[in-house]
Amino acid sequence: MKRQMFTVAPARSGWQLYEDTEGRDWFGDVRQALAAATALAAHRNSRTGVPTGVILDVCSGERLLMGLYG
Repeated sequence: MKRQMFTVAPARSGWQLYEDTEGRDWFGDVRQALAAATALAAHRNSRTGVPTGVILDVCSGERLLMGLYG
């Protein structure tokens, strides 16, 4: 089963949360965006059994794996 990823990336003067490639929510603070992504990923995995994960895109272009569920 393919892992569904939630990604937090810089956008405008804040952070955009993506579910796979679809933009979901915008946050002014990266900690809030990561908390939302983590909650969504954990909840999706617990409700559906689909493996999920959270990635943080940082300004330098690097992608950091922040968590895996399932």
